[in-house]
Amino acid sequence: MRRFAWLLALLGACVPGSGSSPVTTTEEEKAVKRAFEAWRAAIVAGNADEVLRGMSSTMISDWLYVRLGDANDPVLAKQRRRLTGAPSDDLDLWYVDNKSRNPERPSRLPISVLNSPWLPQTFKEYFEPEKAGAKRQYESIEVSSVYVDSLGATVVVRNKISQASDRYVMVYEGGWRVDGHIEARGVLPK
Repeated sequence: MRRFAWLLALLGACVPGSGSSPVTTTEEEKAVKRAFEAWRAAIVAGNADEVLRGMSSTMISDWLYVRLGDANDPVLAKQRRRLTGAPSDDLDLWYVDNKSRNPERPSRLPISVLNSPWLPQTFKEYFEPEKAGAKRQYESIEVSSVYVDSLGATVVVRNKISQASDRYVMVYEGGWRVDGHIEARGVLPK
């Protein structure tokens, strides 16, 4: 479950603050809730492709940046050999640049990497071994409230077993996508 927790980690994102101008409508809240529920359902169903599609490009970038930082990761070493051409070069340049400039929250991955078939294949390599644990975790949560403002959205979920409330940050990228996860006790550790 540790590797999947990295997927959910909010690596420096913040929840929209109280100083934001509210623009919430019931329809927006419903759209955010539907998008989150579809993402949660994909996790429960074990559908790695849909889980990845439900993540923001920034969250995907965060996830891959952390993976690239683990020199002892055999899964990424194997997958990295499969990436060739411009996407491989772009990924290398992106990683080196972010390592020196943006180590806390890297910039968005290059389009060549985001659009490469390599990315969903790599994500699936990590997701598959963790999907049973992820299913248990996500079956036990339900949406308790949704807040939308000019910066994005926050989905508050309640764990039906522990009663703890977590928050998920969502952004609009051609549709609502999960951008980060904040545990009840703060940000998930790196």
